[in-house]
Amino acid sequence: MTAGSDVKSLYGRLREHYTADGIHALPQRKEVLQILELRYTPEEAELALSIPVIGQGRVSLEALVEKTGEKEAEVQNKLDSLLFKGVLYMERKRDDGREVYCLWEFLYSMATPLFGDGLVDDTKRKVTELRDKMWDAGSSYLQYPSTHPYSRVMPYEPTLDPAVEVAPYEKYSHYVNNARSICVVACGCRMSVDHCKLPVYVCIHFDRQAEYWIKYRRGRELTKEEALELIEDSVRKGLVVNGTNDQEMPLAFCLCCRDCCEILRPFIENFNTNAFARSNFIPHWDLTKCNACNACQKACPVGAIGRHLSHIEGERDHMIVMPDRCIGCGVCSAVCPQGAITLKRVRDIVPLPTRKEVVGRHAVERVW
Repeated sequence: MTAGSDVKSLYGRLREHYTADGIHALPQRKEVLQILELRYTPEEAELALSIPVIGQGRVSLEALVEKTGEKEAEVQNKLDSLLFKGVLYMERKRDDGREVYCLWEFLYSMATPLFGDGLVDDTKRKVTELRDKMWDAGSSYLQYPSTHPYSRVMPYEPTLDPAVEVAPYEKYSHYVNNARSICVVACGCRMSVDHCKLPVYVCIHFDRQAEYWIKYRRGRELTKEEALELIEDSVRKGLVVNGTNDQEMPLAFCLCCRDCCEILRPFIENFNTNAFARSNFIPHWDLTKCNACNACQKACPVGAIGRHLSHIEGERDHMIVMPDRCIGCGVCSAVCPQGAITLKRVRDIVPLPTRKEVVGRHAVERVW
């Protein structure tokens, strides 16, 4: 049994293990070690030192047995415990179907991996309290240090300008329709922060990730039709669709709110434009339909819409958008009762083809 100073050394080594790739950073704060102690027993922490962090490879049960010298059943029991806790991820190898494992990235692991099962307990509350202390101290900047973000806003499709060609990577329906399997789990941000009353079961995962969430984290399988209906209903309720900032099949779609979401909050609270990439669209109002009811202004998740008060005789009040603030999500167009808003293309930024390329650019373009 590991004890005393050896325990502190063990969790210190695990902290360094999470940052060994040189891309992900963790604050030099006591809360990191406290969270690790809450989420790992000493025996599990020892095993975790032999498991790569996501993005740095995968490891099989057989390889872990060989490396640790422990019995297969003992290693499997620890793996199962970590899977159900939400610190470990599993997927099947494409060539032979064997299960392989990696650790979730540390900061992300305290959101949906922790709360995706929809359950809350004392340990989760303690982890959230410690996480929030780091957030208030500035850890959100560590999550978004690069001018090339990992995630990207997907626009609300029903109101895209029909006269403009839309690329497949700009459509959430493209990815949903090409998915092999889809599931939904609870949003970790809303489950833990709980500052709004918006829907919780909106975090959508695809293909290999879907199997993990269904097997270990109480994920519910969705048909393609159900997934599309869930996405569009969520946008109409004020949520923003965020996918990965590349053209590959995304691992997940986050449906983000302005009050709880760890992707939107840095942009809203500190105007950290590194948090995500905007879509290529902004709203345009048909003034023959718009009656300046303010529904779009109230719904805009980032406060980019205002009301222009008429100052010319005969001119009507109308709504305006601040392009530098607008993220192109289309929530405004989804809630407009007059159907007066169309999303118009204002730029043609093409995301990189693969996540591997995004990771490389993210590392090169770090600004802190």
